[in-house]
Amino acid sequence: MSRDIRIEYKNAFYHVTSRGNTRSRIFKKDEDRKKFLNYLEQLHDKFEIKIHSYCLMSNHYHLLLETPQGNLSKVMHKLNTSYTNYYNYWNHRTGHLFSGRYKAILVEKDSYIQILSAYIHLNPVKAGIVKVPYEYEWSSYKYFYSGCKTPDYMETDLILEYFGKDRKQAIQKYIEFVDDQYHRKVDPFKDVKDKSILGSKEYIDWIKKNAEKNGWIKSVSFSSEQFHDTKAIEKRIRIIVEREQGLTDKQRRKYLVYLLYNNTSLNMVELGKEIGMTKTGIFMILKRLQEKLKENREEKEQLEKMEKKLKREP
Repeated sequence: MSRDIRIEYKNAFYHVTSRGNTRSRIFKKDEDRKKFLNYLEQLHDKFEIKIHSYCLMSNHYHLLLETPQGNLSKVMHKLNTSYTNYYNYWNHRTGHLFSGRYKAILVEKDSYIQILSAYIHLNPVKAGIVKVPYEYEWSSYKYFYSGCKTPDYMETDLILEYFGKDRKQAIQKYIEFVDDQYHRKVDPFKDVKDKSILGSKEYIDWIKKNAEKNGWIKSVSFSSEQFHDTKAIEKRIRIIVEREQGLTDKQRRKYLVYLLYNNTSLNMVELGKEIGMTKTGIFMILKRLQEKLKENREEKEQLEKMEKKLKREP
């Protein structure tokens, strides 16, 4: 199917960024940034994500994100959709806030998270907003620089551990590292392979070897804010499946499960409650259909047909 691809597995790390449509502002005031960080806290509670570094600029944001549950697409759909709804409501506007889909680069932890953390924290300096990163309020650098208590969604220990076991010394070494990265003008993204993976040759080979075999490849059928809430997406999916001709009740149910699971933020338990099935039942439908799609062209074309309808504006 002609759809964007994500590689998602448990405990994966990503550098994620999303920009305003036509590079317009996505944060107009401090309350906007506070609300965005509040959504990160909610995502931590719901999806168990961890943020290792962040920076909120005026027209884009950067996240160094860990997904213990292997659920990046759901996390980002929920984040961008929730924030778009909030922003549009308070600014009396409609339509897209972000420019297309978010950009996510899969990251080899040991090789690149220190460099990416520094890159993220240096964004306001490179943009000429501040002279040194600790002067910028809307990044996570303050948690590294001062060692102050972090929010539940924020994690500094992992990165600081690369700079030593003694926390005070590690903080000082991290500060020096960030300063060194600035003066060296390091660009970590020159090493990105296949437009979406940042890591050593061994890591990239490992990803390529295991991604398809273990079902880590996730397809995303439309922009995370093409529709503004999960209920609207659910309703549209149900209509599309119901109107499809020539399907048995069993086929309708499995297509409904597949489309809802892959195109909303519902997890298996929540999806089961929506359509009256157990989590195990949902899992088995998804597993069997995923296996069938590899070899059954007719099944694949049927799903592709419905997903093309889903991509169109309501």
